[in-house]
Amino acid sequence: MTEAELTLLLTVAKRVHPSFSVEDEFTFGIWFELVSEVPFEVAQANLKEHLRKSDYPPKPASIVGDYFNKSEMSVYDQQALEQKELMLSIETPENECVPMPDAVERAIDQLGSRMSVGRFGGDELDE
Repeated sequence: MTEAELTLLLTVAKRVHPSFSVEDEFTFGIWFELVSEVPFEVAQANLKEHLRKSDYPPKPASIVGDYFNKSEMSVYDQQALEQKELMLSIETPENECVPMPDAVERAIDQLGSRMSVGRFGGDELDE
């Protein structure tokens, strides 16, 4: 949020609460430092909600709301995100299945023919 946007929010708050004042530069600087990382749209919505529900003038926490708390993920959400990213990385075109090389298929056939129980290749179902 910019200083101009904060000025707009504080002006709205002053219109609703005429005794509310953040006119000196020092106090404005403190407010700006506390709320500057919050996007204007979020701050505006938080101020609107505060003014609807409270009889008291806003504080910086009223404008920040739970913006910073929402960015922290729970362990469950973090694990779900990691699992989703893993699944997306597995499902890439370079990981698609390719036919088995002929040399590998012949080696498997030779190993199967040496075993006392034959290799199951599907032909046994027809007999």
